[in-house]
Amino acid sequence: FSNGYKPLKGSLYGSFGFKLDAKGILTDKSIVYCFHCEQSFSYHRSKTSLQYHLRKKHPLVTKATPRGGANANPVCSRDLEPSNSNTGLLYSENNHFGDSSRSGTCIKESNDKRTGFLTDLILEVVYRDLQPLSVVEERGFRLLLSCLEPQYPVPSPSQLGSIIWHRYDVLKLQLQQCLQSGLAPRGISLCTEYWRSAAGCEVGASGRVFLTVSAHFIDKDWRLARCVLQTRPMTVIRERACGSGFTQFGDTLKAVLSDFHLPQSSVFCVVHNTPKTSKARGTANMGLQKENQIAGPGQSPQDLPESWVALHCAGEALKLCIQEGLWMEPVRQALSEARRIISHFQHDTPAAAALIHKAEAANKAGACLALDDPGHWATTIDMCESLLGLKWVVSSVLEEQKAAPNLVDHQWRLLQELVPVLKTMRIAASFLSEDINVSISALMPCLHGVFRVLRQHIAESSCPVARGVMETVQSGMERQWRLGEEEALLDSPAVLSSFLDPRFKELRFLSPHARSKLHDKVKELLSAQVQMKAEEISRERDKGGDDEKGEEGRERGVTNMRLMNSQSTIVHLQPPSYNQVSPVAKTMYDILLGEDPTERMPEIHQQLENYIAEPLCKRSLSPLHWWHSKEHRFPAVARLARTFLAIPTTAVAADRAFAPRETTVAQRRAILGPQHLDHILFLHQNSDYVEKLMGGSTVHGERGSDKNGAKKTRETLYQSLVSYESKTWVGGEEL
Repeated sequence: FSNGYKPLKGSLYGSFGFKLDAKGILTDKSIVYCFHCEQSFSYHRSKTSLQYHLRKKHPLVTKATPRGGANANPVCSRDLEPSNSNTGLLYSENNHFGDSSRSGTCIKESNDKRTGFLTDLILEVVYRDLQPLSVVEERGFRLLLSCLEPQYPVPSPSQLGSIIWHRYDVLKLQLQQCLQSGLAPRGISLCTEYWRSAAGCEVGASGRVFLTVSAHFIDKDWRLARCVLQTRPMTVIRERACGSGFTQFGDTLKAVLSDFHLPQSSVFCVVHNTPKTSKARGTANMGLQKENQIAGPGQSPQDLPESWVALHCAGEALKLCIQEGLWMEPVRQALSEARRIISHFQHDTPAAAALIHKAEAANKAGACLALDDPGHWATTIDMCESLLGLKWVVSSVLEEQKAAPNLVDHQWRLLQELVPVLKTMRIAASFLSEDINVSISALMPCLHGVFRVLRQHIAESSCPVARGVMETVQSGMERQWRLGEEEALLDSPAVLSSFLDPRFKELRFLSPHARSKLHDKVKELLSAQVQMKAEEISRERDKGGDDEKGEEGRERGVTNMRLMNSQSTIVHLQPPSYNQVSPVAKTMYDILLGEDPTERMPEIHQQLENYIAEPLCKRSLSPLHWWHSKEHRFPAVARLARTFLAIPTTAVAADRAFAPRETTVAQRRAILGPQHLDHILFLHQNSDYVEKLMGGSTVHGERGSDKNGAKKTRETLYQSLVSYESKTWVGGEEL
């Protein structure tokens, strides 16, 4: 230590010291230096930070340091805990002294605890951000870990896969218990999504097809949940074989339910999207050619159980309706020419410079041309608007340079007419993407609003081609959802769900006669629901009696069942019980107004009448919030609402189904390898919900439903699509 340092005394002797000046005199006692790495530290007579540095950066030196004396100062595990910020460990200022064996055990326990903590964090990086297991072998990731935690043993991909499998197994068991105990019969809506993986594909290959099955349900706290049940690879889809994507579709769903020990009676509805062939996937234009389309709107799988209702994903169906309109030849040509002009300015540097110069001269600095994605119709709006905004600037540059032809006048007018049409569809997509509108209850009001707005645009349009586009979209919507057939709408789960949504229960898109018939249908459903519940209670009672009494109880139970059957036959032959009630004296109300219908009305029907008479819920509020607070007033209607409001509009999350471009989640999922793919997607979707459920959280609400920024937008959407205040019916005619 004659090399210009004076070592510290005590336990840190030989590791830290003060620096001497050129004459060998100690002048500054506020800074000490590490002899092993020459790092400097601020020193105020506290050795905690120095001990921490020595144990973390130089553990071998720490082990070689003699212990057991008065200067030993080990850090025990109870003083070493993960911080709330998950960025390190907090060390207590009050260190505990002890012998060498105890201190060594404490250090080992703390190191093991920290290692497990960091491994859990890496695991969450994998399944929360959809990263491949090989991320732990990436050079940059290892450099980061070596800097933050030099002594941490990075797990291999196989070790990480084993940990993920264990985490998946635990979470699956918890979700299975939740689904088995917390849901009513027919309370689940299954959602199926076909998608393609790009992992391991050669250039030009279409990738492997996977099927993800999700469960959509409303839990006991009236929270709408979407949980992934399973992701499995599918067999190759045969080209141009209509319905081949649905081969053994029902058997696949039954196998998934069996894996979670769920009965088929727990499922009410299946919302599916359509598997597409590689040719359809590679279509270059906005529209999809009909011969490359596996299944069009309205086609459903045929091998589902009879009690299950099959619905086509509304996001995909709406997309097909729009693409059918944009596939008209004049529209295709105009959009193709628009893309060619924008590509010219993006690749020609002199043309781009001239465009910027002329845009600044026209007070349109900062405006730029946007190229659309032919597979996503929502991006076409931005392309048309950007081109129309710079119409005269673009025309001037093209005329001067003579490098590319300009659009003709009727094409400019067509683009201008298309913008409000596509904007209407984008408003509908934004409306259905709202957290409070993910249920199918919002679909019918939205579609009728779109239909009404398109009808208004058709009346005002002066362009025959634009009118043809709107009429084509309208006909596609009518074909998919049968909007003009009220008798067919009465059997639609979407209409029943709208009635059970307190915001739309007036069903203003139906005539009064159709509304009355729908109310009668709901009464039938309520009566059937009560009967099913009574039969279930009877079966449980009989089963319980048999278990308690053994063989003797079984014989007695059979006798009782025979008696009950004979009595029930007699009861069915007799008139209803209220006809046998002894007559009471009539009041003046009965004499003048007739018999009070509520006196003999069943309780469930009275609940329905009270629900109908209840004031409408504000349209910007969540229907689940409303039912959470009103369930005790209409319990029978609430049970029915729990089933129908759980049906989603789309087979995937609404924000993904209506996204203008492919989402980051879909891109990352496509590059994951097949190994542990099911486990990673399961943990990615379900971890937060199950952890909240197991933690007993009672927080109620959806994401961002109370954000002030989204509130104004939501009000605008409702006013644009489902505002029917001026709509009245006189003699069945709309005025």
